[in-house]
Amino acid sequence: MAYKYKLEGKKVIIAAGDTFRAGAIEQIKTLGEIYNIPVIFDYYKSDAASVVFKAINYAKKNDFQILIIDTAGRLHNKINLMEELKKIVKVIKKLDSTAPHEIMIAIDAHTGQNTINQVNVFNNSINISGITLTKLDGTAKGDEEKFLTRQLHYHGDLIAAKKLILSHLRFVIHIARNYSGYGLPQADLIQEGNVGLMKAVRRFDPEIGVRLVSFAVHWIKAEIHEYVLRNWRIVKVATTKAQRKLFFNLRKAKKKLGWFNQYEVDMLAKTLGVTSKDVREMESRMSAQDMRFDFHLEEEKHKNCSTRHLKDKTSNFANLIAEDNWDLHATDKLCSALSQLDTRSQEIIRARWLQDDSRSTLQVLAKKYGISAERVRQLEKNAMKKIRFSVES
Repeated sequence: MAYKYKLEGKKVIIAAGDTFRAGAIEQIKTLGEIYNIPVIFDYYKSDAASVVFKAINYAKKNDFQILIIDTAGRLHNKINLMEELKKIVKVIKKLDSTAPHEIMIAIDAHTGQNTINQVNVFNNSINISGITLTKLDGTAKGDEEKFLTRQLHYHGDLIAAKKLILSHLRFVIHIARNYSGYGLPQADLIQEGNVGLMKAVRRFDPEIGVRLVSFAVHWIKAEIHEYVLRNWRIVKVATTKAQRKLFFNLRKAKKKLGWFNQYEVDMLAKTLGVTSKDVREMESRMSAQDMRFDFHLEEEKHKNCSTRHLKDKTSNFANLIAEDNWDLHATDKLCSALSQLDTRSQEIIRARWLQDDSRSTLQVLAKKYGISAERVRQLEKNAMKKIRFSVES
């Protein structure tokens, strides 16, 4: 009600006068934070009339147009509570002789016969001007769901998320039963549906104007659909969004029609908005069975199974043999060419080219043999010419 007046441009404030009920003050404070409406409150079991007194003075001082006072009202058979309500009305009239302008009693629609007695008691004490019926959804959980979804959406309350999920598990089971004809374990279908429910709870926006169950049904079905397609065959029968839609629509139609003739294919294609070729292709995919590709070798009739003759296109055995032979041939040629050199030339070639860790410099070799670096370079060049000629010949 306060939020409605706020949307109309009114300046609204709330007084948390229900100091009798545990948690009532926190609930009003939380709702005030969600809708950005100021709340005047005091501690639990405090004097409710004093809270109202402070709220009225604060509202007058800050030019608030509407003050909504929440008071205790469920325990009408408590004498102290009724006296406290009378006291609140006296405080209000003392500060403003024309107030209270409305005294509304909120009644749960599912309360039943007890409602009449409750209204009569309150009317005799404080002259009720109106009745507000709540929880008309029949489940007595509509207000609680709205509160929990807002707690989760605006405050990240995981306890609220848990309550929302647990309260909708039966709905998941109801949806999962519709997919029992796919030959998949019911428990797995329910589990996948629960995943969809959790995703829906996490993404639900309480301000979009629909119930959580209406929003969640699409997420639950989407997760179950994906699970069915993953496990229907080893190879997926539907990969695109259009194919997935056609798969499930075709399953429903086949339960009614059985095998399709051409007329039924054309009619179904027109109904689903696809081509006849798409319907035929999907029907063939659905009718096909997974075939065993390999067999036990001890089975005599399958001893020549196809898996033993598959061609490996990633390698070329002939090229590998040729390369290996060439490596051996080149190695033999190199060893033969080195053996034809003198000892000093062989040592220079090995030191300069055939060491894995480090190559010797011309200066190091010149010092070793007592010659100039230029002479070492000449010996290396001549040795390389002889090796090249020997290998290529």
